[in-house]
Amino acid sequence: MTNGRIHPVVWAIFLFLGGVSCVQLEEPVCQPCEVQEHCAQGELCDTKNKRCIPEGTCYCPLGERVCKSVLCAGWGDVCTHESAQPAGTCAPPQPCLNDADCLPRQECVAGSQPTKECHFRYFCSQPNECNNGDTRLCDTGKVGICASGVQICQNGYWLTCVSSKAQAEVCNGIDDNCDGKIDNGLLCVSTFAGVAGPGGYVDGRKEEARFRSPRAVATRASGDVYVADTRNHCIRKITPDGQVSTFAGDGQEGVEEGATARFRLPSGVAFDKQGNLYVADTGNHRIRKITPDGQVSTFAGKDAGNVDGIGQDARLNEPTGLAFGPQGELYVADTGNHAIRKITPEGQVFTVSGSGVAGYRDGKADVAMFNRPRGLIASDDGSLYITDTGSHLIRWLDPSGQVRTLAGGFQEADWVDDVGSRARFGGPVGILLDALGFLLVADVENHIIRRISLQARVTTLVGSGGSGEEEGEARKASFRFPWGLAYDENNRLFIADTDNNRLCLVIQYPK
Repeated sequence: MTNGRIHPVVWAIFLFLGGVSCVQLEEPVCQPCEVQEHCAQGELCDTKNKRCIPEGTCYCPLGERVCKSVLCAGWGDVCTHESAQPAGTCAPPQPCLNDADCLPRQECVAGSQPTKECHFRYFCSQPNECNNGDTRLCDTGKVGICASGVQICQNGYWLTCVSSKAQAEVCNGIDDNCDGKIDNGLLCVSTFAGVAGPGGYVDGRKEEARFRSPRAVATRASGDVYVADTRNHCIRKITPDGQVSTFAGDGQEGVEEGATARFRLPSGVAFDKQGNLYVADTGNHRIRKITPDGQVSTFAGKDAGNVDGIGQDARLNEPTGLAFGPQGELYVADTGNHAIRKITPEGQVFTVSGSGVAGYRDGKADVAMFNRPRGLIASDDGSLYITDTGSHLIRWLDPSGQVRTLAGGFQEADWVDDVGSRARFGGPVGILLDALGFLLVADVENHIIRRISLQARVTTLVGSGGSGEEEGEARKASFRFPWGLAYDENNRLFIADTDNNRLCLVIQYPK
């Protein structure tokens, strides 16, 4: 041996002495096979590589140690591992760095060990399946428009069947580009419950249900969705399987309590940590509490007014937006009083900010002024973000008690994406914090959903800006005065599309 390899002279002596009778053979063609029966007489089926190889080939598959048969086609045409037996144990393979370290018709490949090894190469060529450049129709194995495809011949073999009808992905629940994913990379809008139209009051399957001016929405970890169905004077519930029912109220306006409660123009909903649903009963100037079993009571307020106090001794005026703070306190956008109120878990009502008179003034909370605020959301750091609807502004009550203008121009209704005071809104109402700390705002008069970054940059997230009922890709979709916003546990965005009398769903599909 030389450098661990058998010298050609040794091989020649071995073959000459009759270990095997060998002559140089013309390299045959390896036909494909699945089982032995697919091969011609005198051939063996290599089921691992699915090729017929000539009998007499000393074949030691990669990682195996058994020589399957013997090849006689010249001194170098032998098993990678030194063997001339019809069957038997192969010797350990020769280690190598590259092909030059191996015998002829061997190649240096990654073997069963961390180092490379010399392994046998087929002594036959694989047949061409086709002529280069040829094409043929094929079945991709997929469904719909992706089922039919075309194969192209390259280097003598058919490439993978590729759909012939693949096109750009659009929001339609179909794998348009035939990559095995649906609507991938798109932000899509669809109707979740109800039908765009004149509205009504019908329970049932979500596509059969009817709403009348839904203005607020809240979700639970169970997957249930709750809607303040404002002009039906009730709270509706939608289960994960799409069944719509009336959770509280009977469709008639009133102020009754208990299991037969009634409401008057409810416009805000929020859940506490115990699973109780709180309702801004706007027309009754009250905050109502609904237990999980559907019992309704008045939590705060009674008649229209502006009085701090406990429970029904307090007075509110057209309360609209609700949001719970990190300590369980309930914040209220007290629209008719142009103020922000706070209610403790014990029912004590305080005025947090706002003078009771419509106006616009930043500064300390006790001197700041608002103009019909309708939406608010609390963050974990104690901040409150408020939609100052009448002033077309987004306001920020920071943890130190200072009210600041985050975005928008005072009394300048418009649709402008920009930073801070250069941005413009048209009657913003619903407001929400997403998982990344961005604010989402229902810009009602512009019929769109805006997004505000941590640096106060305002962009349009959903909606074309025109009043309508289009579904599909987010920036092409349209609404009529979208009002309430809510995320569920799966990061799906629900929109109360108020004047279309429906609930919309926005989903970001992964790429």
